[in-house]
Amino acid sequence: MPQSLLPPLLVVAGPTAGGKSELALRLAQELPGEILSLDSVQIYRGANIGSAKVGAAERALVPHHLLDICDPNERYSAAQFVRDSESVLPQIVARGRQTVLVGGTNLYLTALLHGLADLVRGSEALQARLKSLSDEELHSELRSLDALSAERLHPHDRFRVSRALETAIESGTSASELRAQHGFTELRHAALVIVVCPQREVLYERINRRSVEMLDRGLVAETEALLARYGCDVAPLKTLGYLQAVAYLEGRLPYAKLAEEIAMHTRRFAKRQMTYWRNEPTKRGWKVDTESDPALLIPREKACRRRVLASAEPSAVAAVSLPEVVDGARRRLAQLGNEVVVWYLASGAGPASPL
Repeated sequence: MPQSLLPPLLVVAGPTAGGKSELALRLAQELPGEILSLDSVQIYRGANIGSAKVGAAERALVPHHLLDICDPNERYSAAQFVRDSESVLPQIVARGRQTVLVGGTNLYLTALLHGLADLVRGSEALQARLKSLSDEELHSELRSLDALSAERLHPHDRFRVSRALETAIESGTSASELRAQHGFTELRHAALVIVVCPQREVLYERINRRSVEMLDRGLVAETEALLARYGCDVAPLKTLGYLQAVAYLEGRLPYAKLAEEIAMHTRRFAKRQMTYWRNEPTKRGWKVDTESDPALLIPREKACRRRVLASAEPSAVAAVSLPEVVDGARRRLAQLGNEVVVWYLASGAGPASPL
């Protein structure tokens, strides 16, 4: 089925620990639908606790896709995510179900909705030369050819640094220029994006509690097993939770500080995610909708303030019920044209909250 003929996607986004997985699961049960993961860590087998991957009980309730599809030492890119997703989406449609995407890897979402710039692969000789260089040498060479990409990429991200270098050397055009030319202007899928906006104190309490729970469930043992099998340079061990657990196992962080460190870095990450959701709709030409179901929604400026994650006033961020969200989403999906519409969903801590 051509991508332009697929029904609109329903996306549940927002800050980490904000309740995305729970809401997506309940939406998929009610609509009914199937869940496609937008998480760049949950794709890895064995990375369960640190990625907050849903368990067997949740997967038994609703089909889940793109979980546990790679070993931790395998490379996986946004381009591969798009290919895998576009293989799965028509199958979900053929079963007469709504696709519900959920996760915090925002690049995956943008790539799926708008496609990616085609980067050039280098010759075998060039790839061999780059492979012989140290991380520092690679990053220095990239900085001389494509300063914008060098600024964006971590010096130890050999895979992406090498790809950017291959593009610059083989094509004579930098990866950053190709991305700027691409501009994410093509719209490949219509979508309703629900950005869950918890109150700041609610979100912080969830983050703090989840950090402790991950340790209680065995995060250190899971990290130790990944280290023993794959070494410390695999992608999952560079992410929140695992990174701090590795520091503990290497003697650089006392266990008494582990939960606190995980929570602190997770709070910072949540702020960056909400910065993304403050800026991305305008940048991509997505429509911010506060008119369809005003009882559910809050203005973007209150959802994504710079100094807080959401307005702290309970009157501004009232809890809403699951039936309201389901009914509102169903109506809006039926009305959706060839566009991306963003909702900032008010979510509180009260008994009526769907989270």
